[in-house]
Amino acid sequence: MVIFIFPHREKEQGTWGSICDQGEERMRIAINAINLTSAGTLVTCKEFLAALSSLKTSHHYLVTAPRGFGYEQLRLGGRWEVRFFPGWKKANPLWRIWFDFFLFPSMVQNFQADAVMALGNHAPARLPVPVLVLLRNSFYVDTDRYSLPSLGAKVRKYLETRVFSRTARHADIFVVQSNYMKARLASVWKVEEKRICVIPNAVAGELLAGEETPARELRQGREEKPSRPSVFDHKMIWLYVSRYYPHKNHQFILSLAEYLKNLGIDDLLFIVTLDQKLPGVQALLEKIDRQGLSEAVVNAGELSADQLRKWYQWADGLFFPSYQESFGNPLLEAMRFGLPVCAVDLPYSRALCDDSAIYYQVDSVADAAQKILSLRENPSFRAELARKGREKFSTFPQWNEVARSYLSVLEARM
Repeated sequence: MVIFIFPHREKEQGTWGSICDQGEERMRIAINAINLTSAGTLVTCKEFLAALSSLKTSHHYLVTAPRGFGYEQLRLGGRWEVRFFPGWKKANPLWRIWFDFFLFPSMVQNFQADAVMALGNHAPARLPVPVLVLLRNSFYVDTDRYSLPSLGAKVRKYLETRVFSRTARHADIFVVQSNYMKARLASVWKVEEKRICVIPNAVAGELLAGEETPARELRQGREEKPSRPSVFDHKMIWLYVSRYYPHKNHQFILSLAEYLKNLGIDDLLFIVTLDQKLPGVQALLEKIDRQGLSEAVVNAGELSADQLRKWYQWADGLFFPSYQESFGNPLLEAMRFGLPVCAVDLPYSRALCDDSAIYYQVDSVADAAQKILSLRENPSFRAELARKGREKFSTFPQWNEVARSYLSVLEARM
């Protein structure tokens, strides 16, 4: 029996984590998180491990994690053993081959694991116990619009894809975060649907730290929003939360800002959240200056949870031009904070937002501008999208429910 969990079903129906309760049979579970070191994958993995440790179970866990990325601060309890490895090793192809094919399988054997959770796309070695793989990277199932910047990157992705082909054959169950990813995995890699389970993410707890807004007030949009700095007076703020990668399509925002500038529109402000130390970011920021767009596109830098929460509260909407996502955490976060969403019209955004967003045609600057201007001119439409977003958000699980669902899937395989 395999438990299928879909994000559009209501929590009140008992969808989230209804199988895993107190008194279940004890398991020994090995968890591979060795390559989860950046952006949303790092945050969600730490949230997941913390939620898993908070459940009242008698399971024992072995975790492999990278050193220096905050996993050391997790308080996981006495039934947890964590083994750390230097973070640079995960980027070394030869070491990764050694780890995936020899070291981790040996650790699984020595731990006498009953099951394995591989939280970072890959489990290429055949193991003698049930293996659950969380497929986070949309590249493996959706390459149509994926742009790689160099020959080296292309070669690396080719090799990673070949390794993933082994995972596709050997994994007992895949967890994906949306119905779209499920459909693509089944189509591209011919994985039987009975081997694919949909369990969406939850919003990071640190982003909501200190908030005690009642659920009813949240759904109805009655929570108080702090006043924003006066420098943003008379500006409509569109926030784009993302690190800089080619498929995140930041260049589109520059094209859109230039198009609006040529129309004489100067009251729209796009806020991006880019770490200037990452490759490609400085060149993008210099291009903003060269094109005279510094009044329309502003980089807030990579944000802490407290800073990000403020920007969600200050912003008027979320603009999301990314070509590819396995889920799209900022889309869910925007719905939580009551922001209308304007997203590129691609299957991943439709799967997550449904009718709680407005969509523009892929690569059409004119259509994106028209959609944003329609929201600027129609406050009631913005409020309607925000209401639908809050309602949509209320159907998603919390992290403890996500953790229970993962355990339910493994228990069903035992």
